[in-house]
Amino acid sequence: MIDALFSDKISPANFPPTTIPFVGNPEEGDISKVHRPYELTFILPPALPDTEIEVVQGTIQGWITDGGGEISKATHWGRRKLAYPIQNYKEGYYILLEFNADSLAIKDLDRRLRLEGSVLRHLIVKDEE
Repeated sequence: MIDALFSDKISPANFPPTTIPFVGNPEEGDISKVHRPYELTFILPPALPDTEIEVVQGTIQGWITDGGGEISKATHWGRRKLAYPIQNYKEGYYILLEFNADSLAIKDLDRRLRLEGSVLRHLIVKDEE
């Protein structure tokens, strides 16, 4: 009885087809997703020497480019006072990266940043431009 009442409302014909935006030609097998602009801000310990800061930044930029992303801008904000202590640090070294990537690469980047020991905090935000 219940199936007869709702069967016409649940059919697939009543739902609009979903589309995934693609870059490239899906017929040739190139079905990579659209790259969107993101901003990544991360904080490093203030006691890190400049050479180590460059190494960590290079590693993170490598993760982005290995995932198919493209770095558009890197900005060093320098040492700044933290709003609250993080791992007994009252200051941190801030770096902002602006880049384009797809959502799957962002998930992997977030996982890697959480596991990276020298990154105190990080935040990835989709840039609305």
